Amino acid sequence: MSRSFTCPVALSLLLSGCTLGDLGISSWDAPTCEQQRSLAISPASPASDRPMQEIDVEIRGVDLSLCEPQVFFGREQFSIVARSLEDPSESRCPSAQLTVLVPSAWRGEYPVSLRCGPVELDDQDVYRAEPRGWFLSAATGFHPFESSPLCRAAVADLDADGAIDQVAAEPDGISIRTFRGAADGPRIERRVVPGTEGIEPYCIRAQDLNADGLADLVWSWQGAFHVALQAADGDLAMREPVVYDSGDPWCFDILSGDLDGDGDVDLFGVMMDHPHQVLLNTGHGRFEVQPDAVHTPRVHATAGLLLDVDRDGDLDAVVAGGFPGGSLRNRVYENDGRGRFEELPGALGEAEEHSWSVQAIDLNGETVVVFGSLDARPSFFALRDGRLEALGPLGIEMAGVVSPVGQSANPDLITANLLTTRISHHVWNGELGVYTERRSAFLPGLLFSLFPVRIADFDGDGFEDLLSSRALLLYRDLASRFPLD
Repeated sequence: MSRSFTCPVALSLLLSGCTLGDLGISSWDAPTCEQQRSLAISPASPASDRPMQEIDVEIRGVDLSLCEPQVFFGREQFSIVARSLEDPSESRCPSAQLTVLVPSAWRGEYPVSLRCGPVELDDQDVYRAEPRGWFLSAATGFHPFESSPLCRAAVADLDADGAIDQVAAEPDGISIRTFRGAADGPRIERRVVPGTEGIEPYCIRAQDLNADGLADLVWSWQGAFHVALQAADGDLAMREPVVYDSGDPWCFDILSGDLDGDGDVDLFGVMMDHPHQVLLNTGHGRFEVQPDAVHTPRVHATAGLLLDVDRDGDLDAVVAGGFPGGSLRNRVYENDGRGRFEELPGALGEAEEHSWSVQAIDLNGETVVVFGSLDARPSFFALRDGRLEALGPLGIEMAGVVSPVGQSANPDLITANLLTTRISHHVWNGELGVYTERRSAFLPGLLFSLFPVRIADFDGDGFEDLLSSRALLLYRDLASRFPLD
């Protein structure tokens, strides 16, 4: 810990011709500010229905008037809503009290750290939060990850054992996390893809790209697509990535499917502030970048899916229009069958507003596309007669992310409001023709993901669990997971 601030002078001797030695004082043995530096946390506020709660953090030995403090709980930084400083002249060392807003839904222990200029105080105390929120309190197991909330993690059966695995960007590189059920709970194993240290891609895709039955990896980083094929040794070893330069750095989603009708898996990069990218598979997992394959201006987009919209037998692209503002809007691009795309005018009718995410579900036997929005209610579109017909929000309030539970018709939906970190469970009401909310709660930043969650049985107990890019929540039965009271 570096020392960056000096203590106020506690004793001044204004004695002409007199020194400390003359007074018989050889040293000042009182504790220094360096020794008095500490953090202290007051008990959490009483339980509240509000999404955030206030806690007090007391800092001693650091003069906060000289820098802008930042308080972290684990890796999460939250807002300081009030600050009171003690007058240094009244004390040997400065002190201050900060009031910090943290999520009410937190559970577990969170080490607290202070950063103020070059000074850092770490792990001086721990904030202990009680379980809050029905998603958390009903969970029988909780496994947080170090994954970046800005990375769209991939989920796939990477090791061909029938269970879902996860690939995500973490501080020490791109990590592969496998989940296997065991008698005493899930066995979670993690390994880092060699050579990916310091890589922080926005999107990762796991897909069999060379038709060998094993899932391979592709990610976008610094203006290029990186394709790492899995070695056929059954041990999740990835070969050295092949880099395909696209020149466009901001890829927010990677879609995969046969775009040119040759039976190979091709790639469609959903770009932010650049034309979308197409990489055609020339066989055995080797790709060629197709310049100008998507005839579109520089657009802002954050997600997409491949779907045969015009019913001509090839895959078209449905793209969510990204952040609010400007001319951003959702778009449909028609595939000519050779992997070249033109925007399909009027495919979304009059409802071409912007969105953050897009999913496809089976609703009453129809293919329905769901756009999630950061600042509006989601939009449902039924695929009818070669175009997407607007159905409205179907009873759901503002939701940036919509995740179906399973692949069955009329699935339950998990929605997330990205502005308030509110997560909700909805069920289909066939009589009313809308979704109704069964229960909701606010999730802490530690768990919250900007991208869809995955619902599956990760511990092998026969009941579905919830996986986000940042944590795994385990449940024992549907009654406790989705309580009706």
